Amino acid sequence: MAGSEHDFALLVENTVADDVPASNAAVASQASQQGKVARQYYDNGILRYECTLVMGREEGECRAYYESGALKYVCLKKQGKMQGPAQHFYESGALFQEMYFANDLREGNVRQYFENGQLKAEIPFYNGKEEGEARSYYITGHLKEVIPFHGGEVAGVIKRFYPGGMLFEESEQHSGLWQGAHNLYYDNGQVQFTSMMRDNKLHGLTREYSPSGVLLHEFPFVHGVVMGMAKSYYDSGALMLTTMYERSKRQGLEICFSPEGEILFSVTYNAGLPIFGVRGHGRFPSKGAVANDGSGTASVLALAANEDGIESPEAQSQPRPKPQPRPKPQPRPKPMSEPDTVSRLSVLSAVVSAQEVEATSSRRLSAQELTAWSQERRPPQGLVLAPWTKTGLTLAL
Repeated sequence: MAGSEHDFALLVENTVADDVPASNAAVASQASQQGKVARQYYDNGILRYECTLVMGREEGECRAYYESGALKYVCLKKQGKMQGPAQHFYESGALFQEMYFANDLREGNVRQYFENGQLKAEIPFYNGKEEGEARSYYITGHLKEVIPFHGGEVAGVIKRFYPGGMLFEESEQHSGLWQGAHNLYYDNGQVQFTSMMRDNKLHGLTREYSPSGVLLHEFPFVHGVVMGMAKSYYDSGALMLTTMYERSKRQGLEICFSPEGEILFSVTYNAGLPIFGVRGHGRFPSKGAVANDGSGTASVLALAANEDGIESPEAQSQPRPKPQPRPKPQPRPKPMSEPDTVSRLSVLSAVVSAQEVEATSSRRLSAQELTAWSQERRPPQGLVLAPWTKTGLTLAL
């Protein structure tokens, strides 16, 4: 989304003036005297351009031709400047484009046509710059694209449509940069992707949905990089995977769940590389029973993973810890920036007690299983995951 390539590119170019000689002197060199028609020719002798000269300037109707001899465009000039209507033609003779000039600048609506005569695009100009809402169309006549312009630049919400008329994409651009919401839709009208842009970079949660509206994936972005906990869901809507990211690399704990909420296996990453994996069955402790590394640091992932609040049988069988005296108030730390905050979360998410791992594990994953999962999203041997939609974004991250 880093560019501004639209169907109006041909309109932005000065298509009428493309074949106008670089200077009146070039035409004058072909004229025998003032007030006569000046002409230019292709190398093969076919007439390329003709216009009348008055006092050394082009005046009146000027014409350009294809090398085949067919009329390419016709425009009016006054004292060497384009004034009034101008038309550009296909080589077949069908009208390609029509516009109006004032002192060599486009003014008013420029219209472009398919060769069958169907309107292809229209864009408003003011003082030679795009100004207002430009539209392009499919050859069937259905609306294809709507782009707002101000002062010659895209400014506002851009909309694109499927050939059948349903909305395909919404995005926003200002001063050449993508900003704000960017959404994609299925041809049934259901949202496919939602994201936020800031200065051409993803910033905030990016979500993907199935054609039926089920949330499939969500990734947190901070200034174009993935930072924080990403989640993937089964096609049924049940939580399937939680992964911590730091600067677009997996960092810390990744956990795969069954559709019923059972932990199937977990993998620990460092700088995007899998370093340890455990295949296991069970649940994380409930929201009230938080894993601890012995220093009082709790696992934030343990809080988020078991949203239904059901404790594992192992957790229920453990004796309740004695209440600890309330610690003395500590000075409030300085606020952290977004990347620092998420980095701290990724470290905390990997802090799971040895007792918890032992309670939920059956065996370690082999190096081959870790590679197959981290690179290709193939589950450990003997596990078959319920249907879930893998996307390019998920595999890439």
